[in-house]
Amino acid sequence: MSGACPPGKPVAVVRVAVYRHQRGRADPPGRGRGRLHGDLGRHAGWAEPHPDGGSPAEEEYSRCLDPGKYRLLTARAEAWTRALTGLGLATTEPLTAADAPGAWRKGLPYDVSPTRAHRLRPHRAGAQPLLISYRGFDGCDDNIVLISTGEPAVLRASLPPCGCDACDDGSEPLLEQLDAAVVDVVIGRVVHVVTPRGEVAGHASGWEADGVGSTADVERIFDDARAGRSPAPRPARAAVVVTAQPIRSAWWIATTFGWARSR
Repeated sequence: MSGACPPGKPVAVVRVAVYRHQRGRADPPGRGRGRLHGDLGRHAGWAEPHPDGGSPAEEEYSRCLDPGKYRLLTARAEAWTRALTGLGLATTEPLTAADAPGAWRKGLPYDVSPTRAHRLRPHRAGAQPLLISYRGFDGCDDNIVLISTGEPAVLRASLPPCGCDACDDGSEPLLEQLDAAVVDVVIGRVVHVVTPRGEVAGHASGWEADGVGSTADVERIFDDARAGRSPAPRPARAAVVVTAQPIRSAWWIATTFGWARSR
């Protein structure tokens, strides 16, 4: 399922800010121009290493020759943080190691503590917070980025999903997935519902379901969640973990002439 996002101008403004921050053109106080922790100069994108549908070599499934390249995702996530706070849409709240296990609905994703994490709490009432966390592999401490939303949070994306060279499709798809996971929250398009049989998650480009019956069942669950009909104190009903009604859940207020921030 999908739906039209709010007027395009707010998303475009935020995206421009993200790209400027990632290229070091909008530095916070205390950092030199052109410097950004994890900037593009040190973490450039890369092409699909298996073009034209070529098959990976067997040894690629058990290696990653350059794990540091995935810090490009770290730089992108940091750019999103700076853009959203810099535009006055949210405030950053660091997540301590002691608080991390309780920050997610199901406990730590993959049972691994993040090396660092923070919430982006939107100023607009009713909007869902973002939880951006980092962990690492193969000698890096933050080359995996996790995007979550809600409080307690549900995981929306963990990137890269696999770090082996065989599963590498280049940097562009990963950046697109990271951007989409953040934008879905910021424009108010994420719905996550837990039922006695399983879970359903909806976003701007579709939905996923686990343990739930037909497509009609999924659509009904989403309709009930968005209408506030399944807050579920009783085990037999669905528990709405994250709801999204785009007009009220976006991080800004759409206006006739564009958008306005709300504090």
